[in-house]
This record gives sequence, structure tokens and C-alpha cells, in this order.
Amino acid sequence: MIGRLIKAMKRPSEEAGDPRAIDRRADWSAFLWFAIFGIAGQIIAVWSYATELDRAGGGSPVTKVMLWEFSSIFVILALFPLVRWIVSQGTPGQHDWKRLVLFHVPGVIVYSGLHIFFFVILRKIGHALFWGEPYIFTDNPLRELTYEFRKDVMTYALIVVFIVLARQFEQMRADLATARRDAAATRQLSVKSGGRTLYVTIEDILTANSSGNYVELKTSVRTVTIRTTLSALSDQVAAAGGEAVRVHRSWLVNPKAMVELKPTGSGDAVAVMKNGDEVPVSRRFRDRLKAPATP
Repeated sequence: MIGRLIKAMKRPSEEAGDPRAIDRRADWSAFLWFAIFGIAGQIIAVWSYATELDRAGGGSPVTKVMLWEFSSIFVILALFPLVRWIVSQGTPGQHDWKRLVLFHVPGVIVYSGLHIFFFVILRKIGHALFWGEPYIFTDNPLRELTYEFRKDVMTYALIVVFIVLARQFEQMRADLATARRDAAATRQLSVKSGGRTLYVTIEDILTANSSGNYVELKTSVRTVTIRTTLSALSDQVAAAGGEAVRVHRSWLVNPKAMVELKPTGSGDAVAVMKNGDEVPVSRRFRDRLKAPATP
């Protein structure tokens, strides 16, 4: 089952921007990260139990606890493709709540039932092979099924979060790559601001100022606020054949739009732009910027 997931998610796409290919790459990343955290969590759980066992001087052998813990995570990883499919049918943030309820409520019930059924089977096999004894899941089915279902709901929700976040991140990467290709072909940046896609001509760019997770991009036509980083914006401008020079940890400037470079002492300076704006230039970045030639 996991092998089919890996084969599907690594299958090449005819188009780099194919949403299905983007989701496959994202889901493969989500699976790997979830597996790493899940297995690490089980190792820590077994290790903690061994410590408590040593303190108490008795209890179930550590090898049995290893079987119990790792049979659970193995089944959870094997069920990852099921959750992946359910997320594709009802994606939080994309589909309405009715569709989410329609797929995820029965989905988590099926997921929990399969998880419990198969880890019990694996534990029964392990107990018979290694210790020659039966594995008794519980003498109180309602209590244990409720307990396991509560844990399964949390694990299911965590897998959904991993998949959704991975898909969003991968889509952002794909959008950035597309924007760079478009910029190179048209000498325009395509930027998203307030739900709109705006096109900025490279030659119109004056400055860019970073503030947290946003960048205020000022041009000779307008000022827009976009969710990006100065490094990503600089790369996008370079891909379009333009130039955006870092002059401060929070500032980029278009050197062709600069009319004066004024020293301020201690090695710092101020770049005066053609619209009259003054941008701080730190001494560590000053060597990247040349004073404009005198006409």
C-alpha cells in the first residue's frame, strides 16, 4: 500500500505546473515528515517506558512495548494513502464545511476501525511468534474502543494538517517558479496583493521595504504590499533581467532609479531615488551600490 503511494507521488508529470503533480510532490514530503516524527515519537515512548520500568522494577517487557508501539505506527503509515485520498475529496480551506463533514466524518471512523483491526492482528501474530502466548486486546471493548478512537481522531487530524500545509507550501513554490519564468519572458513581475494578481514592469521598480512577512514594493506607478521576502523578490527581478540591490537588511533599491548617494558618517549612506524617497544604506551593503554617474 505504501509502495503504491510512493510510486504514485513520484510519477513524473507532463507539465511542471500540473496541480496533481504538485499535490503528489507535497504528499510525498508530508508522508516523509510524518513518518520521521511518528517513528521518533514511538522510539521516545518506548525509551520512556523502559526508564519507568527500571524505576518500578517490573512490568511488561520492553520488547512487548516495542511491538505494541511500532505495530500502531506501521498501520498508521500504511493508512496514509487513505487519508490522502479523503483530503483530496474534501480539502480544508478549499471545500465548504458540508463536503468536509461528508468525507471526513466517515473517513475518520473507517481510518480508526482499520487502524485498530490491523494493529490487533499484528500484535496477535507477534505475541504468538515471539512469546507463544495470545494477545488480549481488552476485556472492556467499549472502554478501549473509545480510548483508541479518541487517539485516532487526533492522529487523523495531524495527518490532514501535514498534507494541507505541505500542499500549500508546494503550491507557493510552484507559483514562484511560474512567476520567475513569466518575468524572464515579459520583463514583468506578477505579484499577488489583496487577492489580485498585479503586473509590475521591471523598469518601474524603485524600492522594496521588508516588514515582517510582507514587502512593500514601490514603483513609479503605484505601491503594493505583497507576501514574500526580499531575497525571493530580488531573485524574481533578476530572472526578469532587472536589478534589485540589497542596501540594508530591510531594503532593496533599483540602482537605475537612484539619483544620489549621500554619505551620513560611520560608513553609512542614504540613497536618494528619482521620486525623492531616501533609503538607508548600511555600510556592510554599501560596496554593492555605486554612486550614479554625473550626467
